[in-house]
Amino acid sequence: MNIQIDTLTYANANRVRQWGANVPEFRADAEFDCEPGVIFDFLIRPANVVRLSPPDVQVRLIEGPPVVQLGSKVTIEARNFGLRQRFSVQIIEWEENELLTDEQIEGPFRFYRHSRRLEHRPGGSRLVEVVEFSPPGGMLGMLLSAERLQRYLAELHEHRVSAMRGLLGASGSE
Repeated sequence: MNIQIDTLTYANANRVRQWGANVPEFRADAEFDCEPGVIFDFLIRPANVVRLSPPDVQVRLIEGPPVVQLGSKVTIEARNFGLRQRFSVQIIEWEENELLTDEQIEGPFRFYRHSRRLEHRPGGSRLVEVVEFSPPGGMLGMLLSAERLQRYLAELHEHRVSAMRGLLGASGSE
């Protein structure tokens, strides 16, 4: 699998002012052999978060609607870096078959926003994911540098894309 990953960029001048430092940004994309609407329909179902997660992360859906829409809240519990953590997000951007963005409202990060943009391509689509984050504070933050979190996000992205291709029957192309 050849996934395009840009793992160390910093972005968003507003976040710089808000958090007092550059905010790391993880970017990755992958191509699929299906239409954007098929991927979007898959992504708006919180139960699929569990299906896309590596087994060792032990993700459980705690709360959320069967299908999200603008304003929906979703809470999951997962095991990351040896700790069981709850993570609640709210859908803050929604453009059907094109864009889905959630932002952490409760969880370990000081700031976390995950955007998924779908682009139509000949014979399929491209999924572009952007995660902006400010690492956790406290002891956990001391252990988790932005670079370590970037690598972790890259590993999760690769797993999710592989799982999604398997579940959707979309082999993907580069």
